[in-house]
Amino acid sequence: MISLLQHLADVPVDLSPLPHVSTDGKIPVVLGIVFPIAGGVDLLVMALAGIRMATSRGDSQAVARARGTIIYGAVGLVVILSAFTIVAFVLTKLA
Repeated sequence: MISLLQHLADVPVDLSPLPHVSTDGKIPVVLGIVFPIAGGVDLLVMALAGIRMATSRGDSQAVARARGTIIYGAVGLVVILSAFTIVAFVLTKLA
C-alpha cells in the first residue's frame, strides 16, 4: 500500500483547464520568423523617419511627420517585444 502511494505521488497530475498543446510543431518556427521580421521592419521605418527628419531642411511639418513616425515606431517596437514575451511565456507554460 505504501509503495502504491509513493508511486501515485510521483505521477504528475494536470489540473489545468487549458488543453494540452504540443509546441514542437510549426508555431515556434513561424513565430521565430515573424517576430524578427516585424522588429526589423519597425527599425527600418524608424531609421527612414530619422533620415527624413535630418533632410527636412527646417520644414516644420516634415519634422513633425518624421517625429510622429519615430514615436509610432517606438510604440510599435514595444508592442512587438511585449507580444514576443507573452507568446514565449504562454508557449513555455503549455509545453
